[in-house]
Amino acid sequence: MTENHQHEFVPEDNALFDRLRSILQLNRTLSIAYGVMGLILSVALYLVERNLTSLILFIVLHVLWILIGINTPSIAKHVFGIINETGHDIDHAVAMMSEMNRALDRSTILFGLVTFVLIVGLYFA
Repeated sequence: MTENHQHEFVPEDNALFDRLRSILQLNRTLSIAYGVMGLILSVALYLVERNLTSLILFIVLHVLWILIGINTPSIAKHVFGIINETGHDIDHAVAMMSEMNRALDRSTILFGLVTFVLIVGLYFA
């Protein structure tokens, strides 16, 4: 018994998903680069000013950027599946949305932690 791979999206839709894949790749690269540069600058700033509160805030903030960049390939994998027409397009689209939801949940939690660290840092500063 062979499985019939029916593709639900038309070529114009696939072109849109291809652009989304390109944007996700750029987002990954820029997020990780920004996060790493920010970490380096945070340490340099600490060495100059010796402000531990600022150091913690900047480190947490830039780790958030790195985590956003790291989460992006799991989303892009499903976009790539739609473009290459492997499996069912709808299955890939649902999986992509699920990965995006998980990434946003993690980002929201991390944003909450950054906000908490900022408030505590400002209180004790």
